[in-house]
Amino acid sequence: MALASDARGSRGPPVSSPPAVGIGIRRSLAWFLACAGTLITAGGIVAAVNSAVPFERGSWLAAYLVLVGGVSQVILGAGGLALHACEPRERLIARQLALWNLGSLAVPLGVLTDAAAVVSAGSAALLAALALFAAGARTTKGRETAPLVGYYAAILALGASVVVGSALADAPPGGWI
Repeated sequence: MALASDARGSRGPPVSSPPAVGIGIRRSLAWFLACAGTLITAGGIVAAVNSAVPFERGSWLAAYLVLVGGVSQVILGAGGLALHACEPRERLIARQLALWNLGSLAVPLGVLTDAAAVVSAGSAALLAALALFAAGARTTKGRETAPLVGYYAAILALGASVVVGSALADAPPGGWI
């Protein structure tokens, strides 16, 4: 604690420094937003290129990068951080980021190269990331349940879309349907 002093230099009552709570959340949010922004921008570039010089699956790729890689990441990252009752664990955040972004890049790579194994690996990474997002949301003791239920609903919807998407690509886990 430091003593506060006014313009005349007289010492007042002790003033504590602002707590560091929230620094980890802000840093984690910045990473989620940076990764999501990069994928949204990439999707926009793909859309522009596809508009000028159409290529097979160009529209799909642009939509995938924007919606799955970018928008979903903002929802999962920012939503999960908003639900945290305490500072998030950095290793958990790093794993969520790594798995979501790896999957977000592997699935389109597999689709564009007709490599079902790569689609499956990307889908597995996305599903693992969703499991980590769900596990991280459980650290919300004492919070309202409606936002948590909404967050879990988003995770379930995204998980279902991963399975359906892999089925459309004729790759496991959706290819088993």
